[in-house]
Amino acid sequence: MVGIFDSGIGGLTVARAIYRQIPGTAFLYLGDTARLPYGTKSPSTIERYALHALAFLKRGGAMHPILACHTVSSIFLTRPRMRKEIAKMFDGGEIFEVVTPGIAAARRATRRGRIGVLGTAATIRSGVYPHALRGFHLTQVAASVLVPLAEEGWSKKAGILPLLNEVLKPFKRRRVDTVILACTHFPILKTRIRAILGPAIRLIDPGEELARMLAKRPVPFARGSRRFFATDIPGDFGKRASRFWGQRITAKLVNLT
Repeated sequence: MVGIFDSGIGGLTVARAIYRQIPGTAFLYLGDTARLPYGTKSPSTIERYALHALAFLKRGGAMHPILACHTVSSIFLTRPRMRKEIAKMFDGGEIFEVVTPGIAAARRATRRGRIGVLGTAATIRSGVYPHALRGFHLTQVAASVLVPLAEEGWSKKAGILPLLNEVLKPFKRRRVDTVILACTHFPILKTRIRAILGPAIRLIDPGEELARMLAKRPVPFARGSRRFFATDIPGDFGKRASRFWGQRITAKLVNLT
């Protein structure tokens, strides 16, 4: 069984991409909605929260962990101790994350070697993208401010355009031709982002790239039910989650501490 973990509900875009590529995949999904946003937290705090969440998924029967959160994935890739702890937790099995597939896709997609990264502050601070994309002209923009707007449905409101215009200015100024959407919330803003950056821009959705990669695994994942969990379930949870999953879901409340 697959265990998908995100700091909130944005990771449902990754879960949906995987389910579309590999229909019937059995998975547990956990959104740590009580402690988000992770993007403003320190690396040590993010690591601690992630270990709590993954331990819950392991107890629930997950054997294949997927770090759907870019912030967690970035910290995972830059902290050997964290990688060792998670590998031990899952008996040395494969651990999947969203950063590496996005980087690989951007390398293939760029025409002029000008790549942009749109992520949270913690993802940008991790330094994982400059390290992996040495030799490319890299422009990074921290845009944590877009996360709550995506959750509240602003992707369909014209009022988000002035803010997006301001956020995306560095990409236009540096003439990037490819942008990695390095936050699970940003794919639902893709249409608005493309409208500002132009139709020629290549937008990389790492969740989609990960899903395509997983679909090619020689050993398929187990088939079965889908179960959703969250550490806080406000009254409008179902409505907000539907923007990422595509339909309303029912999640069970859990306590990780």
